[in-house]
Amino acid sequence: MREELRARGIVGIGFFGSYATGRNDAYSDIAFLKASDYRNRFTGYDYMQTLLELRETLQRGLGRPVDLFDLDSQSPIKGDVEREWIPALSTARK
Repeated sequence: MREELRARGIVGIGFFGSYATGRNDAYSDIAFLKASDYRNRFTGYDYMQTLLELRETLQRGLGRPVDLFDLDSQSPIKGDVEREWIPALSTARK
């Protein structure tokens, strides 16, 4: 999975929200954030396609609804997400 994510310009993913803070229940989705270098590598359409495919892959693998957040976002909840997030996977070469 690491190589596939790296090829898509995703440099890392992690958890935030109820799973990161221990407040999850049977109805919680799994919230992931991602960091990318897509701006240097892809068009807007390719970026959206990558997000949709990543979400579908994670949902299939985890058997749960998945929510995605991009760290490059200018969303008003970005600060909350950054405070909660727990790194899950880095695509950095070792």
